[in-house]
Amino acid sequence: MKEIKYIFLLGLTLMLGSCQKEEIMMYQQRAGVYFSTRSMAYSFTENPGVDTARLRLPVDITGSPVDYRREFKVTLPDFNPWTTAEEDQYKIGQGYVEAGEETGYVELELYKDERLLDSVYTLHLAIQKTPDFPEIRLNRFDMEITFTDKLIQPANWGYLNLGTFSSAWWRFVLNVTNGNPLRYWGGVNPDKDYWTMGYSELAVWRTVIRRELKKYNESPEGPLVHDDGPSKGKPVEMPIN
Repeated sequence: MKEIKYIFLLGLTLMLGSCQKEEIMMYQQRAGVYFSTRSMAYSFTENPGVDTARLRLPVDITGSPVDYRREFKVTLPDFNPWTTAEEDQYKIGQGYVEAGEETGYVELELYKDERLLDSVYTLHLAIQKTPDFPEIRLNRFDMEITFTDKLIQPANWGYLNLGTFSSAWWRFVLNVTNGNPLRYWGGVNPDKDYWTMGYSELAVWRTVIRRELKKYNESPEGPLVHDDGPSKGKPVEMPIN
């Protein structure tokens, strides 16, 4: 009798374990979409002659790629105390994941006007469920975009390996590069038409920037000091690597 009970319990355990594995696999295979990054910042100072900026906000999917283009929808969330941008300052486009792809994007248009000269505006976005993507990740369904016409930390700053950001330091870098904003993206490139710089080109620019910073620091005007940010008042230091 004990052997029969043991066999029954063992069979029940295996059956429950199998069901749980099937449920996990079903969840993993559900078509879902989520933002690849939680935030992005844009300044029209990067493109002085542009009045309309078109950003591609990157997304990843859950489940397997399919052989046709899929769509997803992005809107403002129902509860949205974070957005300060006004309706005439932006336009949210349709989101797409192309056939055979595991990544996609939604295009966002931002419009330049005098309000951006002395203010930073925030736009909080959320992915909505669609027939193509009925699953969304609760912790990755939203994203925050800040935009302005002031000099701010660029979205790819962390990939440039230039150390702590400040307006004075970034202004110095742009002066050295003759306005080149160093459009290098170190992760999965969300927009290859925008983030066009390769790592080897960035490495060359880093060498030039380091040389010019050293030259400035040794001049009568030096050293270069952070004028804002977490290191305000401290000398600018560029990472070695």
